[in-house]
Amino acid sequence: MAAAATAATKAHVIAFGKWTSVPWPMETGEKGAKPLLLKIRPLIVDERIKEYTLGAPHDVTDRLFVVRRVFRLNDSLPEEPVPHWQWERGG
Repeated sequence: MAAAATAATKAHVIAFGKWTSVPWPMETGEKGAKPLLLKIRPLIVDERIKEYTLGAPHDVTDRLFVVRRVFRLNDSLPEEPVPHWQWERGG
């Protein structure tokens, strides 16, 4: 049991993907208002996309950073045949 507790942890490789522009509808209530374009990019951990991010990362320490998340939400009702996906900024 002690050997398993002292095993070395695997180092993860973290990278950011290519920037992509996506439309983000502003909730101003104006009809015909153009959506803003958000620049997002994927957060890749060990060659797999884990999250999507918005903006630049901020280094807290040499091993810790923070970045704002962005979510892809299905904004359609259950009875609608085609899903309506939109992007929302996270906290």
